[in-house]
Amino acid sequence: MRKLIPLGLVGAVVLSTSVALAAPSGFNQGSGFTQGPQGFDNGPATTIATIYAQGYEDQRVILEGSLTSYIKKDHYVFTDKAGDQIEVELDDDRNWDHLAKDQPIKIMGFVDVKKRGIVIEVVSATPL
Repeated sequence: MRKLIPLGLVGAVVLSTSVALAAPSGFNQGSGFTQGPQGFDNGPATTIATIYAQGYEDQRVILEGSLTSYIKKDHYVFTDKAGDQIEVELDDDRNWDHLAKDQPIKIMGFVDVKKRGIVIEVVSATPL
């Protein structure tokens, strides 16, 4: 009976290792900005004009520009390099004091389609 327990543990370790190694390569898990299968046009939007023309719910976005005005609570106007503007939401559960008005920044987030228009939910913002 004592010999069966170690063999059972060895089998479980071998099985869990082979399952972990069988995961498909090329899928970066955990970052929120993963790359999907190639050949599809599902990359992040990089301009506000593209978001308004072809944006869809939960689409990833990576934009460069600046916060140009305050709307309300945690909502601001973001203006990109082309001068196009869109509403962004900086979740008030996070600290955004490293950002300033009109400071060039890069934001990453997701499209949120609301009844009153499109809003970008910002996940991260870094000064340029």
